[in-house]
Amino acid sequence: PGNVLELSEETHLIFEIPEETEITYEMYLSKVHPADRAMVIETWQAAFISHEFDIEYRIMTDKGIKWVRERASFEIENSIIVAALGTVQDITEKKKIEDSLRESETLYKNLFNNSPFAIGILEKKTQRFLEVNNTAMNLYGYTKEEFLKLTAFDIRVPAEHNVLEHQLSAGNYSTDTSIRKHKKKNGDIILVEPSISEIKYKGKQVYLITIT
Repeated sequence: PGNVLELSEETHLIFEIPEETEITYEMYLSKVHPADRAMVIETWQAAFISHEFDIEYRIMTDKGIKWVRERASFEIENSIIVAALGTVQDITEKKKIEDSLRESETLYKNLFNNSPFAIGILEKKTQRFLEVNNTAMNLYGYTKEEFLKLTAFDIRVPAEHNVLEHQLSAGNYSTDTSIRKHKKKNGDIILVEPSISEIKYKGKQVYLITIT
């Protein structure tokens, strides 16, 4: 009712506020990063109706910007909220790891899509394409949507289908890197030399194929 927040020792440390400081809601908001402040206010006000408050946002401290996760439950008397009890976690390191993973994923996608070699990911069980890069699409003339409906047999010339079946059944598809004939969407025949590795991709056993 007095618009005052009582913070635990750990929360004082996270926000870097001296323990003897009296904390009002307005002072608390002043520590919230300006870019996140409106979101925090809106989420807090919505919690008066939903009685649920769970949010991640940035705060500003003398040591720099931190990320925190804050959750709260409410004490209600006669259908009126009279107090809130919440927890605060410093999730700065978690956010740094998430950012690093996103950067790594972006780097991987750029390397994959912009490689000068045609690259495809082929499901081992069905021989269907799960992923192809831009170079493969340009080389074979298929869109990505078209490629993902094809199997390894669709780009191999019909005369070599028996060879492909033997490679798959004998388990030497990934080790046989001999030059072979592939067929483009327009019917043109090209000679290719593959490099094939067996890996796990999104829980599936696949072939990672690089085409020269």
